[in-house]
Amino acid sequence: MAIRLFKFSLNSVQLFIKNLNNFYLKILNFRYERDFSDDFFIIMSNLTVIENKISDTRKYLNILEEFKAYSREELEKDIKVKGAVERYLYLAAQASIDLAEAVIAYKKFRKPSTLSEAFYILNEEKVIDEELTNKLLDMTGFRNIIAHDYGEIDYDIVYNVLHDRLADIEKFLEVVKQKIL
Repeated sequence: MAIRLFKFSLNSVQLFIKNLNNFYLKILNFRYERDFSDDFFIIMSNLTVIENKISDTRKYLNILEEFKAYSREELEKDIKVKGAVERYLYLAAQASIDLAEAVIAYKKFRKPSTLSEAFYILNEEKVIDEELTNKLLDMTGFRNIIAHDYGEIDYDIVYNVLHDRLADIEKFLEVVKQKIL
């Protein structure tokens, strides 16, 4: 069994990677531009990415609808239901944040430095109003509590989010569809 070693110049490897990137970018229908400050290709979100984020978010919201049939006590006591609800609430919140970031990239707004800043930026750029911004900021905080397990989760809040706050995410999806798509 022979082991062959190949020696490539750095330029030929970089050229290969650039051509491979261009090939995949064309296949995926992404727009790209050269960023000369750090010599990387930046992939710009396009409308397909935004549509996919809306679809993902809606999928999680539909799954969560099924859990509305459970009482507050059942949500907290049944470990499987509890885990599923927490996971899908996290996914719905994260998908909303990802959607906000995709809109920001597509519209070439300034880049957020935190998850919640994405909603402030969309408010500054008149994509969402202040009331929706505040509701989405609350959702981001709730997502952080679930994601980082900051202690005991208050199931009165989980029940409220499940029954009353998912409409805020739905409203965000509608606003993005109206103003961006």
